[in-house]
Amino acid sequence: IRKMEWSEARKRLVWAVSCICWNGSFRIHEILSKKRKEFDPLCTLLEKDVKLKLLEVEGIKEWVLNIYLKTQKQQRIGNGTNVEIFGNDSFMCPIKAIKNWLQTSTLQKSSGLPIFRTENGECYTGADFNTDLIKLTSGYLEIGKLRAHSFRSGVATEMARNGFTDEEIKRQGRWSSQAYLNYIKLNRLQRIKISRHLIQKCTIS
Repeated sequence: IRKMEWSEARKRLVWAVSCICWNGSFRIHEILSKKRKEFDPLCTLLEKDVKLKLLEVEGIKEWVLNIYLKTQKQQRIGNGTNVEIFGNDSFMCPIKAIKNWLQTSTLQKSSGLPIFRTENGECYTGADFNTDLIKLTSGYLEIGKLRAHSFRSGVATEMARNGFTDEEIKRQGRWSSQAYLNYIKLNRLQRIKISRHLIQKCTIS
């Protein structure tokens, strides 16, 4: 990303989306619009749907990125859920990534607009993200292709390689119709440990 002839805001936008996709196991259109010049407020992630919170967990203060999904793929519109993403003190930390991008972006803030927009004010789309991934990885990948869905499937693969149970993997990715409810109810400390253990293992490997 550093080598790309993009503005600093564009670089940080792409990195923020990448870190959030990975750490939250999101489907790309749970957070990005499908079109540049219009968006569906019931499906696209808006500024008001994203909140940074400093919480105390077991006596330790932790930054948490709370993302409200108004609808999920396997559910009808209106059955939203909150997904918490934790910092992990790595280069892939979603907290650092979104803070850096928000500090760099010159876009006017508006709670009713998509949080991820380009410098001209248009929505940053899933297709745009895939195009940027192609540019970034061209000549670097020996096997396969890196696309938006690779982050979600990659998390499941890495968790399986590192000994996480099927149930933990399902909870992380919200794959079962009711499994995400169990994930939400898990102790925050346990979820923080899973997040940091996974990022440490992936970094080492």
